[in-house]
Amino acid sequence: MNYPSLAPLGDTPRNIARAVNYLLGLTAIASDTAANIASKTATVNTVGKYAGRQVWDTTNNRMMRANGKLATDVWWVLDGSASVTPA
Repeated sequence: MNYPSLAPLGDTPRNIARAVNYLLGLTAIASDTAANIASKTATVNTVGKYAGRQVWDTTNNRMMRANGKLATDVWWVLDGSASVTPA
């Protein structure tokens, strides 16, 4: 059996976990309220945030994507129609 190479992803634990989830067809999309997404002290902004992380906004029923890893880095709606900067 031919297995895909994980070398381009790097060997950090986060990248290995992402690769395994991808290969198994698993997703781990977090969800949170608009108020928490907009709060720089909320867990969604202080724990595990990285550029590209996706979070479901349960208040507005939309998918958001982080622009960076800092607690105050902007979240963009996937279609680019709006953004939220945690404050």
